[in-house]
Amino acid sequence: MDFLKIIAVPHSTQVLKLLEILFFIGFSILFLYFAYLLGNLIYSFWFYLKSKSSSEYYIVSQKYLEHCCKGYLGLFGLGLIPLLAVYYCLVQFLQKAPQDFAIVFIASFALFLIFVFVSKILLKLHYKSTSSQLFLLLYVLGIVSIFLSSFFTIGIFSVSINTNFKFSGIQPFEFLSFDVISRSLVFIGIALVIASLGYIFRTYSIDRIESEGNEFTDYTTARRLLSNTLIFGNILPIFFFADYLTTPKNLVTLQNFVFLIISLLILLFSLILTYYSFKSKRATFARTAFIFSIFAFAFFFASETTLLAVSNKVQEFKIAKDYIAYHEQQLALAGRKVEVAVNGEEIYKSKCVACHQFETKLVGPPHKEVLKKYANRKDDMVKFILNPVKVDPAYPPMPNQGLKPNEAKAVVDYMFEHYGNMIK
Repeated sequence: MDFLKIIAVPHSTQVLKLLEILFFIGFSILFLYFAYLLGNLIYSFWFYLKSKSSSEYYIVSQKYLEHCCKGYLGLFGLGLIPLLAVYYCLVQFLQKAPQDFAIVFIASFALFLIFVFVSKILLKLHYKSTSSQLFLLLYVLGIVSIFLSSFFTIGIFSVSINTNFKFSGIQPFEFLSFDVISRSLVFIGIALVIASLGYIFRTYSIDRIESEGNEFTDYTTARRLLSNTLIFGNILPIFFFADYLTTPKNLVTLQNFVFLIISLLILLFSLILTYYSFKSKRATFARTAFIFSIFAFAFFFASETTLLAVSNKVQEFKIAKDYIAYHEQQLALAGRKVEVAVNGEEIYKSKCVACHQFETKLVGPPHKEVLKKYANRKDDMVKFILNPVKVDPAYPPMPNQGLKPNEAKAVVDYMFEHYGNMIK
């Protein structure tokens, strides 16, 4: 669709890094909030079905709906805006997004609006104490709509990073791959944990604890919610590692693994607090457990975002290169002519670091070996960069980076200035 072409424009390396940060913030807020909404609606439905045996459960069901959809600030500030931010960032990274991408975006957007509309109707029916088949159908429609909105976004994220942001279309089976399913299971697990702890956090506020005491006044409900937290909280690490194992190995980094371990450790501490709350019947432990669970899941989303940073490297370099031509074109259209200074460091970071490090073997040989080889032959190194050929059978041939002679020279000068003292 044409509007995607209008939105997607080349950016400099610095702006692309800022977009990665924006994606992390938007991605974390979006899925934490969507998980909270999904969990609230599931629990509201569950307590509604159990309300035939106890009228107290009907009140709990109604409270869950109020937490889910009362007011528009949260729904749009924490839901709609992050959803748009996530898709905006993905469009910038893809540059030439296929028509299928637009269809998935519109579907995710529309499904979220359906969820908002349905949840508002459900709350009104709850206030009127209405009970009918339509009521049950609306619950199912609301749960399915918010889950599918999240599922499509998870799917488009997974396809993007798996293809290094280079795909011409989306096949339906790609949304049923192991990594999409494992991420969806993590999402459901997170939904059930934060919705159960979130109910206690909101119901037993600090003011209420100070006035009524620290113990649960409705321990039957709290006991069920804390039990569910312990069950699903202990299942979540299995889903976490399933997601880790289904991630393409070329995307996994130490940073990704460290964030995942930190997430699991914080989650474990949250579950310990939940257990103490369960045994002692004290609300403060559950409130603290809720806060720590949010941090645990934020670190998990940080772990997922590192996959994007790795997957997007090659595409990012291409976009940064296109930005120079785009910038010059825009200046020409404005009737201005500005000489673009050649920055060896910027070109080096955008072209070389994906395949080379100073001492570590990656796709290409470490620069420590390369610089020793060309220590007194800088001109030959410039010529090789301009017209690379296969030299060492242990490495694949270096692709032509399309640099101009002055750009190649700037890269060589930067490398010797930055690493020269390290090879002596």
